[in-house]
Amino acid sequence: MSVCLAAAAAARAQVAAEFSARVPASIVQAQTRLKASAFAAKIALADLRAETGALINWKVGDSQNLDIELGGMGKLGTMVKSATSEEGAAIWIKNDADLMGNKDVTEVLINRADGKVLKMIHNGQPQNVPDDKIQVISQEQTQLTIPLGTFHCWHIKAKSSQSDKIEIWTNPMTISLDGNLRVIVGTQYGDMTMTLTAFKKN
Repeated sequence: MSVCLAAAAAARAQVAAEFSARVPASIVQAQTRLKASAFAAKIALADLRAETGALINWKVGDSQNLDIELGGMGKLGTMVKSATSEEGAAIWIKNDADLMGNKDVTEVLINRADGKVLKMIHNGQPQNVPDDKIQVISQEQTQLTIPLGTFHCWHIKAKSSQSDKIEIWTNPMTISLDGNLRVIVGTQYGDMTMTLTAFKKN
């Protein structure tokens, strides 16, 4: 039994590391592409102008708190996502995770104009920016109930070279940063789920 528990713990730790290093940047890119298409098609949640500058209007100090779960293994940890500083026309987003008691920090510099990830730092070490092509499969308006409340949102289904399953429930009109209420990413160990528990929008 202890061997199984140790193996499960090792698997969770490995997935957590992969998740923190790769998934946030991919989700940001997918979300930005989706928002761009929504603006262009005039199907945004409210009457917004279809202009590139409106895609990423996040402010330093904006933040999200999220719970992270992995399949049947339950809660893996928590994450605080925050906009920490600006660099020219780009903004730094910090993903500060506590995964099974281990601290893991990923920072990405995002171009406001097109959502492109310009730089990535994982636990203090510069990383190559993942070039994970995102294919949006479907998108629909819906409602989602999470412990924080019930929200009108977009439900997006997508896939990438890293995962055949990406689901995002998002309301960037109400929620800070990328507006994500819940994100599910399929992994070889089961579905990784991030659920919003609190947010701050300046």
